[in-house]
Amino acid sequence: MQENQLDRLFSIISEFREDINQIQNFLESNNIEDASPIFDDTTLLGTEIDVFGQKQESFIIDFFRILSISVLLGEYISIADFFEKLNKIEEEIKKLPIYGEALSNRGGTPLQKISEQIVGVGYAITIAIECYKDFYKHIENAYSDNKKDFIFEINSTLIKNQKDLPPIHKELISYFQNILKVNTIDHFLSSKKESIIEILNVEFFFKQSPPPSFKDIYNIAFQKANFLKYKWKQRQEVEFSYLEDGIHKELNTQGITLPELKEWEDIINSQQYEFQSHWQRSITNRVKSYLKIENLKDDTPKFIIHQLIKYYKDIAPDYEKGYQIADFLIKSRKNSEKYNYDTYVEDIFCNYALNNAFSCFLKRETNIENIFSKYYETEEKLTSITRNYFLKYKLLNKVFELLLQKYKEVSKEIFINEYQEYLNNCKEILSSYKEYKDWSLENFNYIYLLPYKESLVNFEIESKNLPVFFASSFVLPPSHLEIEKHYKEIEEKFNKLNSYLEFSLFFNNETKEIKNIKENITSFSDNQTKEINEIRESVKETDKRSIETLTIFTAIISFIIGNVALFQFIKTFIDAIIFILSYAIALSIFVLLIFVSTKGVEKIKSYKNILVWFYVVLIVVLGGLFYLRYHFEENETKEVEELKKKIEGIEELKKRIENIGTLQKPSSKKIEIPINKTSIPDSIH
Repeated sequence: MQENQLDRLFSIISEFREDINQIQNFLESNNIEDASPIFDDTTLLGTEIDVFGQKQESFIIDFFRILSISVLLGEYISIADFFEKLNKIEEEIKKLPIYGEALSNRGGTPLQKISEQIVGVGYAITIAIECYKDFYKHIENAYSDNKKDFIFEINSTLIKNQKDLPPIHKELISYFQNILKVNTIDHFLSSKKESIIEILNVEFFFKQSPPPSFKDIYNIAFQKANFLKYKWKQRQEVEFSYLEDGIHKELNTQGITLPELKEWEDIINSQQYEFQSHWQRSITNRVKSYLKIENLKDDTPKFIIHQLIKYYKDIAPDYEKGYQIADFLIKSRKNSEKYNYDTYVEDIFCNYALNNAFSCFLKRETNIENIFSKYYETEEKLTSITRNYFLKYKLLNKVFELLLQKYKEVSKEIFINEYQEYLNNCKEILSSYKEYKDWSLENFNYIYLLPYKESLVNFEIESKNLPVFFASSFVLPPSHLEIEKHYKEIEEKFNKLNSYLEFSLFFNNETKEIKNIKENITSFSDNQTKEINEIRESVKETDKRSIETLTIFTAIISFIIGNVALFQFIKTFIDAIIFILSYAIALSIFVLLIFVSTKGVEKIKSYKNILVWFYVVLIVVLGGLFYLRYHFEENETKEVEELKKKIEGIEELKKRIENIGTLQKPSSKKIEIPINKTSIPDSIH
């Protein structure tokens, strides 16, 4: 059985304590005084000090090397009382003999220097152990059944020990912190850009020329970072690049050569179907000995079960087989006293199997009632260790697609009666889906993991094949963009369906209201119907009277306006009377036509005699007026002719008188000719 690295640390601490005791014994046995010639650089004391210095340097390098190997091997997962052992190691470091008083009283400056070196070693190792303990607490919390959200972190021991450390100690601490960083990324790998930045920083650190004692460990850490970079890149939809020493570089990974990592690479590619054409054959070859679920046993590798789940979901779809695998995993779960990493892995593996079985079930099922029934049945089997949003996403996506299809196929009333309740249920599930989705984006949430023993890859360390722990194995990080995209699609479908439902409810209510009104109208009795008809007739008569009144009023206004406007062209009284009567006849005919259109011809016939007499009288009066007008005009013409003749006679007489006057001009005596004045009628003037 492999010796764990923490036990090795106890061993080298014990050896270092012996080295300290040896030099102390040497000092005591030689009874060294300040003035003793033994303090010369060539004396025995100088040699002992140099030897101890080499042992002290070898001790701290070995300590950091072994502590780093412990991290790479994942002993924080595999050792049950890991945290307690770290505390004991820290206590052992604090117990290292310093002998401060003896050295200050008897040893002088060289021995004081030894004491300071031992204290410096203690500070550096304490810092490393405290970093390891903090790292462990984060891992323990992440895989706990009572996970906490840490909003702040501080370590007072680290602060106290940040003394003026020598450069070599600072380098060792930095080196160990980067080892912890690699494993932290492995446990909490994300598809965000921040994750690849951390990977590139760590990779760049381990690219540097390592100290000879750490060459193999640097190589392992670099390969681990390279594999993490490969997995991060597989989750991206676009290419990324970066700058190194001012040179533009594409985000590429070195070739993967280790057999275990190559197999994981093949599985990752098979999950991305477009990358590999023979993925079906690869999975089939892996699971062909386990196709019968009865052949599964407690010691069947989870890796094989994972491939079997993929087989019955994507290659030979069979949701019943998928549920059988899930039931097997649930029954084989180990009830350990303390919740640990492997227990966590078993829980999320059960959830993964249930997710895939339900997803396979949905591919063929179209009955919404059956879908909800299977969903609630599956949800009861889920473990609550993580907030599994996948089941909710699959349910909502399928149900919304079916409801959108049903809305087009059935009437609005049927849609409301048969499917409204399903949509109300979906509303509650959508709310919890958002909550689970947000939690997953804030916390690492791998859909599955392999147990510790199946996540080990052999590397050569110290001329031995040691199993290095790859926490995420072949699991890709969750895609944050895809998670958000899926949620938005579901939300849009829900909003569309909800709008359809609200419109259908409104339309249905309006239809019912109209129908009720019609039913109320038709349910009236005959008397009520008669009353309604009478009211309708009354309304019609009122309308007619309104039209008649309006017509008469319009006629009167037109009569007045027309008369006023045209009177300016009328010269005689008779013409005025004729115009008024003509205009009145025309307007009366217009009013009569309106009455005919509103009351009908039959109604007007009852007033036939009155109308005939009315129009006969008007025509006779009008004819008489025309006759008088003609007679007056004829007399006036005769008088004008007579006047013209008289005027012409007078003109002729004037001319004769003027001629006689011209002939008698020589005589001075005027001859008076009496002229009879004839009166001119006023009519001429």
